[in-house]
Amino acid sequence: MANPGEPLRSRSPTGRGVYVVSPGDDFWILLGVRIALAGGLYPVVVFALWILITTALSLVALLGLGQGQPLLGCLAGAAAVLLASPAQFGIGFLWTGVVALVTLPLLFVVTTLCVERHAARDSIGRLGGSLVAAVATLPIGLLIAVNFTNWDALIVAVLGQLHVALAIAMGQVAGSLAGVADLRRRYHGRHNKSPVQFSIWQLLAVTVPLSALLAFLQLTDLLTPTMAMALFGAAFCAVLTWPPSTWLVNHWLDRRLRRRRAARLAERST
Repeated sequence: MANPGEPLRSRSPTGRGVYVVSPGDDFWILLGVRIALAGGLYPVVVFALWILITTALSLVALLGLGQGQPLLGCLAGAAAVLLASPAQFGIGFLWTGVVALVTLPLLFVVTTLCVERHAARDSIGRLGGSLVAAVATLPIGLLIAVNFTNWDALIVAVLGQLHVALAIAMGQVAGSLAGVADLRRRYHGRHNKSPVQFSIWQLLAVTVPLSALLAFLQLTDLLTPTMAMALFGAAFCAVLTWPPSTWLVNHWLDRRLRRRRAARLAERST
């Protein structure tokens, strides 16, 4: 029996699995749409968490266990946030979509040059979600890096990085789900395996756009320690959120597949 965090195994007609990236399909369009939807949900989720926290603090204040805003004012603020949710979703969707239009084509070029044979769609999707979320939340990272002048601002920096981590985790989940949205069978083997092999010419080909990007950042004075700190923080968040987001998607897909199989067995028995 498969582990809860490991997907059920199924074979493709070719025996090698159908969970691969093909330039001729609509995977990249689907990936961009799913990531943009996650970007639209991100501000709604953040404000929903804010509502829960402020409501809890207000209840504590009313019980005389602390200080906080009155519950009535908190509920009024929550109602205002809920009414503004469509606008928040629209802004997040548009901003993330614009970022995806710029970053996903670059990811497609890099994966085409670097990845031999096939690459698992869930891995490419999670990588794309991480990249888009990191770029979309780069202003938050830059704000944290600029204001982090002493250890007194550590709490603010940690809270800001939690925002970045939440966005990257949502992007990873959306990218992984985009990889399985149009597939009827699961990949044969572990869900997070994606062998990547580099040749000398492919590595040289990748250095060309990277060198051009670094030159552009240097000419525009964007290649600064502040930018480096923000990028490092985003990369650190992506590494931390990768395993739990992978487990979450695998666990959800396992439960969904088991329910479908149980329903089919029930129909056959009747």
